[in-house]
Amino acid sequence: MSQPSLLEMPENVLLKITVAVGFPSIDFELIIKHQKSTLDQFHFNSGCLTNEEEFHQFISPIFSKTMKILKSRPRPLKVKEFTMSAFRQEHVMSILPFLDANLLKSISMEHTGYGAFEKNETVMELNEIMELPQWKNATNLEIMHLYVTEPVQAFFGFTKVWIWKKSVSGNELLSVKEKFLSLNNQSEEFVIFYDVFVDGQILGDCITYECGDQNWYYQTEHYSKILKISKIDWAKKITVLFIERSNVPATAVVLA
Repeated sequence: MSQPSLLEMPENVLLKITVAVGFPSIDFELIIKHQKSTLDQFHFNSGCLTNEEEFHQFISPIFSKTMKILKSRPRPLKVKEFTMSAFRQEHVMSILPFLDANLLKSISMEHTGYGAFEKNETVMELNEIMELPQWKNATNLEIMHLYVTEPVQAFFGFTKVWIWKKSVSGNELLSVKEKFLSLNNQSEEFVIFYDVFVDGQILGDCITYECGDQNWYYQTEHYSKILKISKIDWAKKITVLFIERSNVPATAVVLA
């Protein structure tokens, strides 16, 4: 039995491209040039490259060629979830602007190598990306192993957010808290990985565990729903989300 043509890919499929040395297969070129139905996911994975020299030698030409193909399409590529390995804004800008902004719901960026991120403390510039309709229309954002310098308010348009920041303050978390408690709030989860956390006392009374973890609880307009801010010390991770009142420890103080 013959295999179906890649140009006949149905709705709700995953297109995952792992780029090695050289450009991906001709099938990939055909798909992104002619695909008409909606792709459920588009993953552009460049593998684990440890330095910029490798990236520019092997991967940058692929981004350039991919952008050229996408620009030649009569209409934007229909994608619901977009994930790519990158560590510069120009990498993302070679693909993201050419995806259908009316369909894209999730944007994910991750450094090509965690070791390189740790060594270089890579910062991802977002000024051009943030102006795109794709950014403004998406509901979920994940930026992993790449520091962002924008204030937390820059990410309030998303329903779910995962970002990395060099430093996080209690005042920033107060802003996130106020966003979650505001009228017509659409936020569901806000996660920040950090190196330094300061001024946590501004958030009020909390439960502090021996390991250094801390949890804050706040009332909402719904009695059964509580806003929780949790800090996991070993992971250097802060999570803001709603929980059921029944899940609040008996020893916790629920703040107004």
